[in-house]
Amino acid sequence: YEKTIVCYRGMDFKRFNPSLKEFKEAFRKELGFSKEDFLLLFVGYDVKRKGLSLLLKVLPELPERVKLLVVGVEGRSNQRVVYLGKIKEVEKYYAIADLFVLPTMYDPGALATLEALATGTPVITTSYDGTSEFIKEGINGFVVERNESAIRSAILKAIDHSFDPFKIYESIKHLTWDNYVDCLISQLEGL
Repeated sequence: YEKTIVCYRGMDFKRFNPSLKEFKEAFRKELGFSKEDFLLLFVGYDVKRKGLSLLLKVLPELPERVKLLVVGVEGRSNQRVVYLGKIKEVEKYYAIADLFVLPTMYDPGALATLEALATGTPVITTSYDGTSEFIKEGINGFVVERNESAIRSAILKAIDHSFDPFKIYESIKHLTWDNYVDCLISQLEGL
């Protein structure tokens, strides 16, 4: 480990930022959701590895007002689960979401987790998500065991918790492309 250096990738903060939360109500209205709905967001194409089935098992045990938006794959939508397939403006969905949930079984560094944080959306993920190292318990989300009970408990905790979108963003605002390039150059110069 002492020979390992990590240069963290940069984020597109022009596209993903907490100011999008200002449009949360308008976006929700446009998409047919109310203020009372508590929206969970799942983003991913490899749903088996990223744990969508686990999240779907937990959903019926949550209050009726909790709805799940699934971005990346097609599926059969119902009153509580909306499959959106592949979309272009994913940042809009991070903006309307109350919580991003990624119960992944393996993800070296989920870009979706970072996009959620950049947008000011709290995250629930597992320790198998490499970007879980950016999660600060109760500040920008929760890192949980990968099981139904832990995920359900964290979602219920998040429903009753007040998160500040700008504090969430603050946790990763250092992930700029300039910092990434500086890190690479400094490592290459040392060779």
